[in-house]
Amino acid sequence: MARSTTLTAALVALLALTACTSPPPAPAETPERAVSAPEPVVVPVGEVARGELVSPDGSTSGSITVNFDGDGYFARLEDYETTYTGALSLGFTDELLAPGDCAYEKYQTAFALGSPWPDGEMRLEYADPSFFDTAVVIYYPTGSPIAGECWEKGAAWAELEWDLPDERPWLTVTDGGVLEGAQGEVALTGSGEPLSYWTATGDQLSQIAQRFGITVADLVYLNPGRRLSLDPTMAYAEETLNLSKDARRDIPQQ
Repeated sequence: MARSTTLTAALVALLALTACTSPPPAPAETPERAVSAPEPVVVPVGEVARGELVSPDGSTSGSITVNFDGDGYFARLEDYETTYTGALSLGFTDELLAPGDCAYEKYQTAFALGSPWPDGEMRLEYADPSFFDTAVVIYYPTGSPIAGECWEKGAAWAELEWDLPDERPWLTVTDGGVLEGAQGEVALTGSGEPLSYWTATGDQLSQIAQRFGITVADLVYLNPGRRLSLDPTMAYAEETLNLSKDARRDIPQQ
């Protein structure tokens, strides 16, 4: 498979959750909740996602692939061509961005197309990157920024088709009650299941995970939209944490 020497990654995460907020349950009498460690799901080595770049004006073409090598996920841009001469980057997002849509501040990390990358690949630093729906090529208009004008626009996009097993089929979240380090508010789904958690001052991520009967690793998995600069093992005051596997694609950027 051909390898490209130009590649970039990015993340956009937008709030798409509708929920009702419930008052915190009474403090739990038994703070310790046993959380078992089930056998991990094995992800087959090879290609796990692919998408073809679409550009209505014909300016940009190519294919995006994501591969798993047994240790992590790597993105690759193949047969890439573009008529744009300015600065470009490639990002991954949970939203479909059409050419011309503003992409300003809708990603956390960006790498310019044209920069040399080892083996033409870039590692996606996520335990399961399948929450990404789209890869988008972003261009930056030349000249000085104009007030009110978007400075980062989509030039082409590729809808990603994933072929990944559910890495946490056992993951079930239940609210066991307020703990000393987990005293925030819980938003519920229409059926009364925990949907998200609003952290309180003094909360600890380990206690939050314990309150909902899951591990810290599970909580980090459910919240891929947290900024990479944050310590994933720490809880931050007034932070919204997702508690639903189904809502994993819609996590707001913190």
